[in-house]
Amino acid sequence: MKYIFFITLSLVLSGCAHQTLTPVIHDSQNYQQKLSQLKYWQLEGKIGVRHANKSDSAAVHWQQDENHFDIFLSGPLGAGATRLMGSPEKLLIQSGKEQSTTTSDPQQLIENHLGWTLPLEKLPLWILGCSDSNNAHPIHEQFNVDHTLASFEQDGWQVEYKTYQIVDQLLLPERIVLMHEDMQVIIVIKHWDINHQELN
Repeated sequence: MKYIFFITLSLVLSGCAHQTLTPVIHDSQNYQQKLSQLKYWQLEGKIGVRHANKSDSAAVHWQQDENHFDIFLSGPLGAGATRLMGSPEKLLIQSGKEQSTTTSDPQQLIENHLGWTLPLEKLPLWILGCSDSNNAHPIHEQFNVDHTLASFEQDGWQVEYKTYQIVDQLLLPERIVLMHEDMQVIIVIKHWDINHQELN
């Protein structure tokens, strides 16, 4: 009996040693404020777009440096390889040997190249799992039981967080669905790389 007891105990302890504890969020608003402080991060994943009865997808690598972004799309959606660099005020798009720059209407430039657009000003915050409460108050905010953001509406976009993942003791989005008029954008994040020093 003692032999069986010690085997059972060792198995239980072994399981506990490999278990990842889920971060505890006590307040939704404070947690969103904490996430909004992350200004330097990278992600790798996939993006899918359904628009005008067409659908396509691509691999995405996104690097964010405060307000500046470097987004690399590879695959059919990106027409082979497309790179978006700049900020919400100035955008450079490289596709093959061609490149275009604009400071007047980045959204229109994206649509001209890709056939669809992205909310570049708000998207970096949305990807982190928080709305932009400073510029336009989100509508119909819904939260999960663990206080992570479940969905909201902002600037004509419906944003839904389907799943989250644990990243360095933070709960960050894993699958995001964005809807605007007849367009649906699905972002699946496979890997996060964040700078924790900002939260100290």
